[in-house]
Amino acid sequence: MSRQVDKRVLGVCAAAMAVMIAATLALRGTDHEGLHAAIRNTARSSAFFFALFFLASPLDRLWPSRFMRAWAAAADAFLVALAVSHTAHGVFIILAHAWDLPSLVALVIYAAIYALAFYALAGRSGGWIESVSIYAVWFAFTVALGGRALSSPIYAAATAILVAGLLLRIVAGLRTAPAAA
Repeated sequence: MSRQVDKRVLGVCAAAMAVMIAATLALRGTDHEGLHAAIRNTARSSAFFFALFFLASPLDRLWPSRFMRAWAAAADAFLVALAVSHTAHGVFIILAHAWDLPSLVALVIYAAIYALAFYALAGRSGGWIESVSIYAVWFAFTVALGGRALSSPIYAAATAILVAGLLLRIVAGLRTAPAAA
């Protein structure tokens, strides 16, 4: 299966990331507080880009429309934007020397994110590696956000969106699965 990354969508995502990072550092500084603010914001943008990627396919399969087709066509751009965002996240973790267990877990899932992004950039489907990586990244984001869900409605909403995304993928898979002979 051949795939193409929409470079315009990727450019908009990358520009938004650059503006967000610049604003965070301008408002919070480049000291410890500023770096930790950048860590939080890049984690949030990574989760946002992942949700855009994760929801695109099942929504397009369940409610096909011109908008959903366009969203699904841009999914690989959101995936690459996730890799860009999480790279920035990792750089800020290194700069802040924030080597706690959640940060190390986040760094470990980079391999899955990069594998997905490189498959998308190469215009290929990753088969089972892609499927395993997608759900590993889903699990990591859901656990990370879910752990904060009781302390903030934003994290609760983000967790709910990811759980709903998984349910939508299951329903879409059941609806499009071939009938047994």
